[in-house]
Amino acid sequence: MPAVRAIGAVVALAFQMALPAQELHFPPAQSRFQLQQPLLGAPGVMMDRYGYGANIANTIAAKHHLQARIMWIDATANIERFNTEDKIVSVVQEIKGGGFNT
Repeated sequence: MPAVRAIGAVVALAFQMALPAQELHFPPAQSRFQLQQPLLGAPGVMMDRYGYGANIANTIAAKHHLQARIMWIDATANIERFNTEDKIVSVVQEIKGGGFNT
């Protein structure tokens, strides 16, 4: 066993002599949040870029230059405002005119 330790020490010393000491430099980590403006004319928002493009839906959408612009309407909270077909058609047309597609 002493011979193995001695060989290990010699190898370690050889590496130290062969490789000059170098100062390690790590660039600062990039934030996964970036200020973006997904809708023209609307103020920018901080968006999380983590995992973007990592799934099949994002990959296909990016390949075809597609982007979902989603509007959510809570039907329960707005039942009196959107309780007829005419009212629903009207609000959908208004939303579509605003650039939303989903």
